[in-house]
Formats: sequence, structure tokens, C-alpha cells
Amino acid sequence: MKFLNIKNKSKLLLIIFFSKILVINTSIVFSCEDLKFEKAIIWLESESSFREKITVEIAETILKRKQGLQCRKKLPKREGMLFVWENQDYRVFWMKKTYIPLDIIFFDKNKKIFDFFLNALPMDESPIISNGKAKYVLELNAGEFKNLKLGQKLIFENKK
Repeated sequence: MKFLNIKNKSKLLLIIFFSKILVINTSIVFSCEDLKFEKAIIWLESESSFREKITVEIAETILKRKQGLQCRKKLPKREGMLFVWENQDYRVFWMKKTYIPLDIIFFDKNKKIFDFFLNALPMDESPIISNGKAKYVLELNAGEFKNLKLGQKLIFENKK
């Protein structure tokens, strides 16, 4: 470990920090609750000004973000969950109690994609850590949007 450069040490410390948070959070008993999520229409903008329409459930509270898509057996096409925070920060996700493979897309405060993790495996408890600070995170069925690109913009419509 003494051969790691400063950048790698920082990333390693960050992973250790988030792993400890995950261990603390997993010790809390958590059951899937019947939470009511508000819905909204969003679009992913592409290069040719074509927009991919998606219906999302909004996870804007601690409890809703903690539950996310856990315990769901299916997710309809062109639907997902949009996680929203007041501030940007590094975000950590996992697939505990999640039965469907997901693509996890990280957006900055300007609603542009800066990172994504494709095909997160069901029930995998390995941490998925954003490679930068995110304000929004979108979870979708794995492989549903084949042309994801860094810099694509997220566009909101009023709530459904």
C-alpha cells in the first residue's frame, strides 16, 4: 500500500469510509414498506435533440431513498426511479433486496450524466460508488437505454 499514489489512497479511503457506512446501515433492520412515491415524466436528451421519455418515481426523502427499488419483482419498460438530493455528494448504491438488474446513472447539479454503472446484479451487496459528486441518480431496467453517453442531459416535466 505504500506504493499507492495520493489519488489512489484517497479513493481507497473513500471506499473504506462508505463501506463502513454501509455496514452500519445494514445492521439496522429494514423491511420493505408500502411507500407512496410521486411520479414524474423525465427525458434523456440525445445528440440529435431526440428525447427518450421515462416515467419515474421520485425518491426525495431519506426513507424513500433508502428503500428505492428494493423488494420489487419487476419494473415496467420506460419506467424507473429518480433519486434527488438537495446537495451534490458522492453517492453509494447497492442491490440488496433488489430482484431486477438495473442501470444506475449519476447526474451532476446541471443534470448532466458524469458517470453510470451498467447491469448492476440483483441481490449484490457490493457498493456502487459514484465517480464524482451527484445531485440526481436514475435507476432503470438494465440495458433499456443502449446509447447512454457522458454529458447527456436530464430534462424534467411537471409531476404526473
